[in-house]
Amino acid sequence: MDPKGKRMLANAFKQHRLSLGASQAQLAEALGVDVMTISRWERGVHAVPASVARLIERMKPGDVVRFARSSKKEGR
Repeated sequence: MDPKGKRMLANAFKQHRLSLGASQAQLAEALGVDVMTISRWERGVHAVPASVARLIERMKPGDVVRFARSSKKEGR
């Protein structure tokens, strides 16, 4: 989060992704967004939505693969 605690900073988002052991493509698939969206969040081009920040903060290694599989089953 930024110093005021209002939004996740780009570098924090990237660090969370790396700690999950996920590529940008894997995380994009798990979240149901385009890989360029992940890239833009990590570069700070666009702010990370609060809902996404809360979700990724709670994810554990292995969740990305599990979420990606479930989104494929649901036809996303």
